[in-house]
Amino acid sequence: MFRLILRSLWQQKGMTLMFILAFTLILTTVPLALMSLKEMITQIQDDITQYGRGSYDILVRPQGARNTVEQTWGVVEENYLGAGRGGISLAEWQKIKNIEGVEVAAPVASLGYFTGITKSYALWMPEQSIRITHQFLTTNGIQRYPLTEPLTGLFLEQEPVAGYIDQFDRLADEELADQFVMWDPPLFVMPPTYHLLVGIDPDEEEKLTGISFQDLNRPLTPDEEIIYEFAQGAPIIKVLKLKDPHVPLLAEITLETLDIGPEETLAFKQQLGLNHEDLFMFEQGTEAYRNLLAELKRYPALTQETWTFDFSPYLDPFESIPLRVDQEGNILKNDQYSMFSHHGLSARFFIADPIDYQVHGDTLKVNQVGTMGGIPVYRQVEQQGGRLGEVDKLPFVLHPVGEYEIGERQEELAASPLGIYQLAPVQLIKNLQGEEVEPKEVLPTILPGSFVPSPAHGVISIFDAELIKGERPIDAIRIRVSGITTYDKQAEEKIKHIAGQIAQMGFEVDIVAGASHQQVEVEVQGLGVVTQPWTTLGAAARIVEGWNLSTLAMTLLFVAISYFYLFNRFLYWRVTKRKELELLHQLGWARQTIRRYFRCELLCLLLLALVLSGLGLAVIQQTSNVPSVVYILHSGLWLSSSGALLVAAGPLLSKKMAVKPVPTWIRGFPPALGTLKSVWFYRAFLTSSFMQLLMVSILSAFLLLTINETISQTNVTVLGQYINMQIKDSHVLILLSACMIVLVTLIETLMTLLSIRQREVETLQAVGWKRKHIFRTLAGEVSIWSIAAIILGHFIGTTLFVLVYNVSHVSLVYVLLPMILYYSSILMITFMVVYSFTKRRLHVSLAKGL
Repeated sequence: MFRLILRSLWQQKGMTLMFILAFTLILTTVPLALMSLKEMITQIQDDITQYGRGSYDILVRPQGARNTVEQTWGVVEENYLGAGRGGISLAEWQKIKNIEGVEVAAPVASLGYFTGITKSYALWMPEQSIRITHQFLTTNGIQRYPLTEPLTGLFLEQEPVAGYIDQFDRLADEELADQFVMWDPPLFVMPPTYHLLVGIDPDEEEKLTGISFQDLNRPLTPDEEIIYEFAQGAPIIKVLKLKDPHVPLLAEITLETLDIGPEETLAFKQQLGLNHEDLFMFEQGTEAYRNLLAELKRYPALTQETWTFDFSPYLDPFESIPLRVDQEGNILKNDQYSMFSHHGLSARFFIADPIDYQVHGDTLKVNQVGTMGGIPVYRQVEQQGGRLGEVDKLPFVLHPVGEYEIGERQEELAASPLGIYQLAPVQLIKNLQGEEVEPKEVLPTILPGSFVPSPAHGVISIFDAELIKGERPIDAIRIRVSGITTYDKQAEEKIKHIAGQIAQMGFEVDIVAGASHQQVEVEVQGLGVVTQPWTTLGAAARIVEGWNLSTLAMTLLFVAISYFYLFNRFLYWRVTKRKELELLHQLGWARQTIRRYFRCELLCLLLLALVLSGLGLAVIQQTSNVPSVVYILHSGLWLSSSGALLVAAGPLLSKKMAVKPVPTWIRGFPPALGTLKSVWFYRAFLTSSFMQLLMVSILSAFLLLTINETISQTNVTVLGQYINMQIKDSHVLILLSACMIVLVTLIETLMTLLSIRQREVETLQAVGWKRKHIFRTLAGEVSIWSIAAIILGHFIGTTLFVLVYNVSHVSLVYVLLPMILYYSSILMITFMVVYSFTKRRLHVSLAKGL
């Protein structure tokens, strides 16, 4: 019997080879695909465990602190403390701090934007008469905004008198005169700067951030207290200032040399009725003075230079560091000239309300609420306190006792927004006309109320915050749970337990462990469209849930496709064995013997496929990091599929196969539609091919849509992007496995189907049909059932995807592209097979003729 089996397999070596190849491919690719899916889930779990936890776990805020965006989208603005009205008392903080399991409870109170100490800078001393046009500006990184009008001052050369008259006399616009005409060299007082101040607990904040704030705990020295005698007993609040804050202040000056000597200067003085020893400032405010100044503004210049000085890196929020600019344009500490500065503005501050974000579909919109000095503001701003002279008594005085440094911002996969330190950049991506632009960072301006939040420029003790904000100063408490080293299921449950205890106290509680940043598009009036980082709560859980669902669906579909193909292939094999089965039955073979014979033949094919696929897996394992467990999957797939086929072989071979006539409604078709008759005649073969193409169409549609949707859902966060990058090799392997199964089954199905019709092709060629006519006929038949299978399969796959993922829209690219590729592949394979048959038959015919 074994020799007979070998002869039978050799006689049908084409179909035998295709069956072995297809089954070998399935036994190789399916275990690898399943292994890849398993490793993908393991990689995701490992990444979540390692990177899913940030610097703290729970964010506690007063009731009503969540804005509309948080409630709708489940995200938290990175600088949620850019504004705050308080709501949590120090006693409530102590109660939360004492909960068992709380390792760190770091409170923070946003106190507002405080006016910095008045500052000024000096230019170099001129060598001849000059005219200076000066203006201060600020910038948001995209546009510049004037803080002052362009003002003009002049240094006019005169005959000096030792000890009495300088080398230069000065004139200036009235707004500039007080500072310009009284000092050597030219000096300019900077406009007020505003700096976010927050209250913290030094000990808890150090545990949370690793930054030392212990200088807030030291007492003031007698010398420090003497400085503030002008405060009339007002409380002195110690401040730790941020090292190297960014304060966007620029100065633009135009320097023009003038051909004005001592004689011309004396003539100008005489126009005002002044003598040589008199100063121009004696006539300041008079009409004659203004007319002379206007004349001098028009005076022809000998040379002209324009300079722009950026003081952003040099400004200290709560101290006045003397600055000067040398003739090369370098900004230096001023150790040559006296400076103009005072502390009187430090008790005036502004409270800024949160930004009113408006939700529009997938984007947010922010409108201006007004302007301050022509600069757009996006938050309502309320002034508090005042400077000495504006209020009867200063409520407090800020005194810097040290500084802290936060270093460069590091991108983190997990997001636990501290709200007051390094802030992720806001990028402009579209201009006001809606045109995409090269991403450019948007910065906070010098004024409070800017759209972009500012990091804190100074911190004070949370106990001092009561002096400024009242009995309930705390805006948020950042909590880290003790006893957690990795973010796993046990850690998640522990965090949820403590969060539940705090929620029962009546606070808004958000679990930020497992959160990550996502970029949100915001349309900003007067600016354009920007991308802004927000913290997505529960990002880790969504990533795991999304890929778990996708993996389960893909696993079931891969296994189903594999078994269905094998069962379909067996039906094909049964149809091709029909004549051989009838012959054996006519020769007197018992049905039991025939079943045993065909089972042995099938088992030979299955064993050969097992050996070949095992060798393939061994080679793959040697060249990659595939674990040995893949052999268990391989063996299990072979045993289950082989057992099912061998068990089903008996009943299916015993079943009689009656050939039904072509129905009358088909026989009545005109010759032009005669292709349907051929399709009906070969329906026993086409049914199997149709079902196989239907299943691979379902697989491809569902697989592409599933991977694309899961990546889209998880890619919105930084953590999701990182995980998707880590598992991209798994995506590639899964897609390659699916493509290999689809390609080989398509080729095998079509070649087997057309091989059965080999004699028909020979007959058509013998009666004079050309190759193109044969191809057109067979391609027409294949088109009818293949298009139906492809369309129906992609419809079922898409419908299954929509039901599983509950999505409202589907990208047509991932549906239409595979359909076009499949149909093109089918036509190409049909042409290749027809070409091969006709060419081979032609050679055979010529040989016979000779």
